[in-house]
Amino acid sequence: MTPRQKDVLDFIRGYIELNEYPPTLQEIADKIGTNKSNVNRLVRGLEARGKIKTQPFISRSIEVL
Repeated sequence: MTPRQKDVLDFIRGYIELNEYPPTLQEIADKIGTNKSNVNRLVRGLEARGKIKTQPFISRSIEVL
């Protein structure tokens, strides 16, 4: 896992713990200071590594495994 992917995963975990629902890609992008396209790439990488699961076309569908 890259350091950037770890930052995203840590943010997702913390966000879910605080809010009881997952963040949107835009909220992740705002937090780590990048755009949604880069966040999407990072999220897909985390999904490929088996760290998270998402549902296509559904906002706030990130689930930490």
